[in-house]
Amino acid sequence: GGGPGFCSLWYWNPVGRRGFAHMPDVSMLFPQVAKVFPSVNFQHDSAFQGVVGTAHFDRVAITFRGTLDIVEEGRYTICTKSDDGSHLILDDKPFVKAPGLHPPRQECAEAKLTKGPHKIFIKFFENGGGAYMRATYKGPDTGGVEKLIKSTGFEGQCDAPSAKCDCGKGWCGEFFYDPNGQGQIRDFVDSDELNGQAAKITQTIDFKNDASLVKFLGGQSKQGGFDRVAARFNGVVRIEEAGPYKLCTASDDGSRMFVDGQIAVENGGLHPTRKRCATKELSAGTHAILIDFFENGGGASIKATYEGADTGGKEELLPSVWHNEKKCGPIPA
Repeated sequence: GGGPGFCSLWYWNPVGRRGFAHMPDVSMLFPQVAKVFPSVNFQHDSAFQGVVGTAHFDRVAITFRGTLDIVEEGRYTICTKSDDGSHLILDDKPFVKAPGLHPPRQECAEAKLTKGPHKIFIKFFENGGGAYMRATYKGPDTGGVEKLIKSTGFEGQCDAPSAKCDCGKGWCGEFFYDPNGQGQIRDFVDSDELNGQAAKITQTIDFKNDASLVKFLGGQSKQGGFDRVAARFNGVVRIEEAGPYKLCTASDDGSRMFVDGQIAVENGGLHPTRKRCATKELSAGTHAILIDFFENGGGASIKATYEGADTGGKEELLPSVWHNEKKCGPIPA
């Protein structure tokens, strides 16, 4: 296991951009952030904002898992104080419940605890307005004084599981939902620092509207509409005949294309579907291609094409023979 501390997983907009009055089911979602804290002690919006780095803290669900080590057996009172709802599960059994929407409210439960480790799992959500979450206990180990629960560890590693593409022919599309929290996306995001919420292989990059992106992602699609999304497409293009190639992206909102690690096409900013192209000399053989894309709001589209000797001078969708050689190994002959 890991620790000491609580392992926390953070999910923002888990039901899309609409509000929610109950703890959402996050079991099938990929969190945006994983972080370890010695205790659960967030007494203001700013305490949460410092973790996610955003100006707003609304529409967020968090889970905390840890261990309460009891030295002296006896009766203990365990409490949560939360705004909005929280549930505390002790040794895999529901223990403290503070459901619904409310200002900071403390709920407690009492039990006899044996000496040794006891599993703690806390579910918390914040819909809007102020936010607060604190977990405390009192009993023989605290001299009857209410104190923060300081976790001595947690099961497994504290990693944010990420959506992954299987290896194979095509482009690996990785999607990042609400990468700026409640903030807009007005420029490219650093996806290397993010945890993906969806990943899927596509043979070509040709998505004409929101509906086509939602259909492509299926059950992995963002709830509540395709807005505030960043994506990257990793692939490998094989060139048979060397020469100048016209490379293009057409997108709503921003996109850009890297060839062998160098920027080739720049099509950033907020705009309706707009096409930008650049001509680049490509040698025969394989070339690593990365296409960044982001959608702030309204319509969404992304398309990647090329034109040159291999296409007979006609514009065609840019094909990928493989994706992510580092992860998937050498390209098959």
